[in-house]
Amino acid sequence: CDKGLWSLARHPNYFGEMIIWASIFLLALPVAPLWTMISPIFVWYLLRHKTGVPVLEADMEKKYWSHPDFENYMSRTRLLVPFP
Repeated sequence: CDKGLWSLARHPNYFGEMIIWASIFLLALPVAPLWTMISPIFVWYLLRHKTGVPVLEADMEKKYWSHPDFENYMSRTRLLVPFP
């Protein structure tokens, strides 16, 4: 995990998914009602707090907890946003 986006964030794919849904909302904003922002908020909530990140973080801890570089990787990378 020292190459590409995964060297900057542990879940850049979920960040990308959230950005896509927010972008669709912003593009549709001129013609769609404001309540349609529920969709990107709901996707963010599910991925960040329910089905995505928590499940993968728990699996990573179970699988790699004994690996010597795991703690270093967890401390040096961001959770979602892949910026240095």
